[in-house]
Amino acid sequence: MCAGLFLGGGIANLLDRLVDGRVTDFIDVGVQSLRWPTFNLADIFIVMGALAFVLLLERQPASGDSPPASGDG
Repeated sequence: MCAGLFLGGGIANLLDRLVDGRVTDFIDVGVQSLRWPTFNLADIFIVMGALAFVLLLERQPASGDSPPASGDG
């Protein structure tokens, strides 16, 4: 899932650049003079893929960690 989002967004931006010579950003968000940089759907997919990857890495225990011991010891 993570790789699909990340690669799909990257390929979409690459194809846009090959066809138009530039990446077309069309989503403009903000309130009055406070604006977020303009972006497109491919950018959203890249960010979501990267965030999902980071979250999956955080959920997995490190290889050296052992599971908690049960019982009173």
